[in-house]
Amino acid sequence: MSILLVAQMIINGDVVLAKALFDAEAAGIYAVVALVGRGVFFLSWSIVMAAFPMAARDGGRQVVRQAAAVIGVFIFGTKETESPVCPSPQTAV
Repeated sequence: MSILLVAQMIINGDVVLAKALFDAEAAGIYAVVALVGRGVFFLSWSIVMAAFPMAARDGGRQVVRQAAAVIGVFIFGTKETESPVCPSPQTAV
């Protein structure tokens, strides 16, 4: 039980500290950004935990190639679509 309490203090301690040190608006913005960051962290961790057994089973080469392809499509997009991370130069303002 105490390990879970310590883990929660580590995960949420920054938000509590921000609430104590910042004004209400800045602390609220920080809390929202921290929540999004935690969501990204736990989502990526769940993908890692699901992919690890597959990678261990077949030596990891196929899983690494597939993960690299997915990440590449997300970052760079395709010719037909625009990436959410790197927009095409024609549409950038």
